[in-house]
Amino acid sequence: MAHIAHVSHAVSERKLAKSLEFCRHRVLLITIASIVFSLPGASALQTFGLINFKKDGVVPDVIDAVPPKLLRVRYGTIDVQPGIILSTALVRNPPCVTFNTEPGAYYTLIMHDPDAPSRENSVFGEFQHWLVTNIPWGDVTKGIEATRYMSSEPPQNTGLHRYIFLLYKQPYGKMIFRGLPKVTDGEGRMNHSVRRFTKLYGLDRHLVAGTFFRAKYDDKMATSEQVVGWMNPSKTNWISPRKTW
Repeated sequence: MAHIAHVSHAVSERKLAKSLEFCRHRVLLITIASIVFSLPGASALQTFGLINFKKDGVVPDVIDAVPPKLLRVRYGTIDVQPGIILSTALVRNPPCVTFNTEPGAYYTLIMHDPDAPSRENSVFGEFQHWLVTNIPWGDVTKGIEATRYMSSEPPQNTGLHRYIFLLYKQPYGKMIFRGLPKVTDGEGRMNHSVRRFTKLYGLDRHLVAGTFFRAKYDDKMATSEQVVGWMNPSKTNWISPRKTW
């Protein structure tokens, strides 16, 4: 999009290294975490949270059915429960994502916002915030980041946006995603579709887990609009969207 700013949103190397190290430790502890989630009541808690996929319209807006499991996504000390409202300041850096894996399996992680520029006028949705393919051993940091992580920063006066994480198992192991572009800035993120993408690469029947949070414009973070690439829709002459997968 012509009006999308090309301003880097990288954090300091020290903070990023600490975040990645913390995430790796969580991956090593996934077996212990699995025991907790298998306790009586934990399943009911997950089921209750997953109901929000329908309550908040993720089903059917983005996917056709509720994910079979809750994906563990954590920003700092906050676990993302389906439908939770988070501040934009909290989600500036990539989250730690952990999940149970099958031996030798590879996975794809998608993060989309279908409400671009707003839920009522989603002509640019789904907006792709993150895409990681060929994730081995349940370690997202070891996967291929096809689309660099971009934090949420909804435009002013557009209400709550839904930021959806979906994890798919790659049915044929490590894959070559032919024709998949490398996205590192604001260009090429609009008008994506989970349905089109997963069908194109044979992932549509292999949804493993998911979660989502909601966020809205924060005037305290207004200066970061340039970082994220969104422009205020009331002051911008939007160009026609370009169709992608």
